[in-house]
Amino acid sequence: MDIAIYNKCKSRKNEVEKLAGFVTNFYINQKESVKVNCYFDLEKLYQDTKRFDFSLIFIGGFDTKNEIIFTSNYIWQSGFGNKLVIISENIKHATLGYSVNAFGFLLNPISQNDILEILNRELSERKRFIAFSKRKSIVSLKYQQILYIESNNNFCEVHTLNGVIQVNEKISVLSEKLKYPFLKCHRGYIVNMNYVTSVDKDFTLINGKKIFITQRELRTIKCTFYDYVSPYEL
Repeated sequence: MDIAIYNKCKSRKNEVEKLAGFVTNFYINQKESVKVNCYFDLEKLYQDTKRFDFSLIFIGGFDTKNEIIFTSNYIWQSGFGNKLVIISENIKHATLGYSVNAFGFLLNPISQNDILEILNRELSERKRFIAFSKRKSIVSLKYQQILYIESNNNFCEVHTLNGVIQVNEKISVLSEKLKYPFLKCHRGYIVNMNYVTSVDKDFTLINGKKIFITQRELRTIKCTFYDYVSPYEL
């Protein structure tokens, strides 16, 4: 697996290397093969998102919230926005994690407990699977592979990062099997909230797909989503 650490200030090289060492040791202790790539050039990081499937991308060294928003949106264009971890000395920047749907926020100086929470959550989510019935066979998918699920009569179409799989299960059954980060937002849809970039009267996913939200439950569904992507309270 690959992890990226980006800092806009090259003078913080020691800080970056310390974080890289901690992250590397964590995954080695979990018997995971890991490579941590460090960057001080945003364009180089963006180009490498086309070469590596980053499990997490840490970004830091920012002076203003506009710098965080610009960098986050830039990385969202690569499809890795939901894997962002924002690092900042300003606790007020934690709220930006909500607006850019980041994976997490770390306050500098970083505490060991905070970074462990991020790494343990990534490990847990990456290893979760669900088994679907597909005709006379069973297909297993990682949670993080699934964008959304769409009902098609007595079948469902599971839309993944790599394509569509038709399974022989009703959406009502799948909604009971799938918990966070999945949300049944409409009688015909279940969405993976990790891949939502915005919400209004519907959800917008990283690929631009619009997912319907039951309008009579719009407020409740939006609150559920915001509670999920906003784990930090000021």
